Amino acid sequence: MISAALHLTAAALLCFLYGDVPPLIFAVSMLLALLPDFDTPKSLVGAMLKPISVQIERTVGHRTATHSLLAVMLVASAAYAFAPSWWLVLAGAYASHLALDLLIGLQGITLFWPSSEFLTLTAWRDDGLAPKILLSLLVPATIITATWAQLAPALRPTIAAAAQVANPIATPTPTKTPAPSIHLSFELPAGVGLSALRVQKNDVIAEGQILAQWERPTPTPWPTPTAPTLLSPPVALPIASPNQTAARAIAEAQAALDALITTQAAERAAMVAGQQRELAAAEHALAEVQQALGDLQPRHERDQAEAQHDVDAAHRELLDAQAAAVLPSSAEKPEDAAAQAQRAAERVHEAEAKLREALDAQDRMRTEQGIERSQAEAGVAKAQADLDALPEQQRQALAKLDADHGAAKILAVSRIESARGQAADAQRATERDATIVAATATAVAMMWQIQATATAQAHQAAVTATAQAQPTPNPTSVISRAAGRVVNVSAEEKDGRLVVTLEIVQ
Repeated sequence: MISAALHLTAAALLCFLYGDVPPLIFAVSMLLALLPDFDTPKSLVGAMLKPISVQIERTVGHRTATHSLLAVMLVASAAYAFAPSWWLVLAGAYASHLALDLLIGLQGITLFWPSSEFLTLTAWRDDGLAPKILLSLLVPATIITATWAQLAPALRPTIAAAAQVANPIATPTPTKTPAPSIHLSFELPAGVGLSALRVQKNDVIAEGQILAQWERPTPTPWPTPTAPTLLSPPVALPIASPNQTAARAIAEAQAALDALITTQAAERAAMVAGQQRELAAAEHALAEVQQALGDLQPRHERDQAEAQHDVDAAHRELLDAQAAAVLPSSAEKPEDAAAQAQRAAERVHEAEAKLREALDAQDRMRTEQGIERSQAEAGVAKAQADLDALPEQQRQALAKLDADHGAAKILAVSRIESARGQAADAQRATERDATIVAATATAVAMMWQIQATATAQAHQAAVTATAQAQPTPNPTSVISRAAGRVVNVSAEEKDGRLVVTLEIVQ
């Protein structure tokens, strides 16, 4: 907890020293001050997302990648991309965590990761006295920095009084009372520079004295308005001839309809023939799987008879071995009798094993025959289902083709009707255009006459106004309105003109 408090206090002090940090940037700085410890679940941030922090600690370890200069550069780059005005504060908050971890902790941090060398400056213990002392110094410094704007005006008189008590014989420096001055400002015409000034600094001027003077520019006589050029009389507009495109469109649409009817008939005949071939193929496939199912039963019966024969033979052999085992021994010596009994027992065991093998083979054969028969029956059922479903599928396909053909035929007929409508519209438009052309020609002729009259009248009025409105000559000097000594001369350019200001002390 001491470590987290140190990181948050250091980041807050950095934000207050920078000044005027927005609340959002301050909150992000607090988060970045704790973010390097995201690599361990023992930290405040790592405990919030424990599965991720545990995986990071197992992969790279604590105080490694997130405590490196590479991490600082990545944070600085991201901050500059999303908040360019505050990237230094955000990167500094993250870097303050690394600076404190160089002081606190016996192990230190891998500042130059991926290098595995850990660095430390003081190796203070996390639970030692030094971190607590550092926190006790940073907290008052942070509070003073945060409230300095409110404390400074209240402390300034106290500091001044303390300084006066500390040095009672000091006398205040006398303040020189500035002499009263006035400012004269005037604007020089465009193209006139500071060479037009007739006074300099420290000159004594009197009221009515010339401050600046320049030559009057040679006036340029106003040109006499030239007579305007009248527009040419309007030319008669051509009347559009009837459009022959509509007739061609009707013929093309009719030809497209005839070709469509022929193509549709061929497509329907081809689909019917294809459906008949599909039906014949489905019937042939059903007959084949039915034939295969019929051939399966005799073969299974033969295989079952052979398996039963093997079982009966093995059973008879077992009975013979058992009968031979119970017969009295004909050997005279006991050891020969024991050997004879041993051979009889082994024969019985062999017969029993052979019988079990024959029975197992018979069971496997029956299982395989059942699977084979089920597969054959499933094939017959599928072929029958395909055959049963095929007529409906063919009917739907044929109905869809007929619907598509009908829609295409309707579209072709509508194109013919549209072409005929366009031809009628074109004829009406031609007649309407002829009427509009005639009316436009009359209106243009009237407008030309009105404009020609108005242009001639405007030219005459412009000639009269030019002769009467000649420009008034501008002044060629600036006269002082005050008297005194010039203590300062300054000039500033505004909109291509010099504005001169004279500071005068009376």
